[in-house]
Amino acid sequence: MSGRARRVTAADVAREAGVSAATVSYVVNDKPGQTIPPETRERVLAAATRLGYAPYAPARTLALGASNLVLFAHRAPIVPPTYARYLEALADGLHEHGLDLVWQLGYDPTAGARHPAAELAPAVVLHLTEPDPDETAYLGRFGAPVIVALASAPLPDRPSALQVHHLAERGHRALGYASHPDPRLAAFDRSRYQTVSETCASLGLPVPPAHTVPLSRDAARQAVEDLLATGVTGICAYNDEIALAVLAGLSDLAVAVPAQAAVVGIDDHPLAALYTPALTTISLDDPATSAADLVRRIAAARTGAPVPPPAPAPPARLIPRAST
Repeated sequence: MSGRARRVTAADVAREAGVSAATVSYVVNDKPGQTIPPETRERVLAAATRLGYAPYAPARTLALGASNLVLFAHRAPIVPPTYARYLEALADGLHEHGLDLVWQLGYDPTAGARHPAAELAPAVVLHLTEPDPDETAYLGRFGAPVIVALASAPLPDRPSALQVHHLAERGHRALGYASHPDPRLAAFDRSRYQTVSETCASLGLPVPPAHTVPLSRDAARQAVEDLLATGVTGICAYNDEIALAVLAGLSDLAVAVPAQAAVVGIDDHPLAALYTPALTTISLDDPATSAADLVRRIAAARTGAPVPPPAPAPPARLIPRAST
């Protein structure tokens, strides 16, 4: 005997409420053009609540002729705290338009394996940045408009560029880059390292060496030791998570921070201010402002109207702390 609970259906609600299955469909889907007495509507909704009924998404899409789902597809397996706050604000804004946000994290556009999101029928698909050809092909499977959530900032306004400028202003001439060990973040990691390299070049600084910093204490200490052996005194980390691993390695090596080595992260992770020394970091754009702009663009795409370009991203913001 299977332990899986049977899904509550519209027929179950109809029996509970003493109405037809069609009436249940009209009520729960709020189908226009149908006159349902208020007492009948209340009886159906009460029965649905008692039974824990939720309309099956594909069936609801067929019934309404439109989907209320917005799919956020993110190639990385994690969402930094800044982007999580952004998606939370986005979900709230979409809800006001009768739309629901669904996340798909860690997808592989080159893999043939089936993914649960393949069963979805979203009205709009979101991608954080401009998709590459493999990502474009993958996202095309949903047959829905694809919207790029965030506009690319000019080089001086990018978070990784601010890391370089801050360290250079503190007198550091030999900078290094601490990479993330997860291969699924490789594309994002390369982009940030490229920004660090280009910014160093614009300031007349040497090409920054890059070392992967694992998220284990012993391995992080060895990676940091290797990075310091190249002569660097300022370290730009992929994000705050890697920056904290760098600080742990520096602590184990008894390297004084920031006198002998300075570290800057990205994302303004809640733990960044709690570490000793507190981590200097880069905070990304205001979530509420960016989310409101994206809701406007999604609403246009859902109706088939021309999608306006994204508003220019507010510049990232440096939060100086004791690590620099």
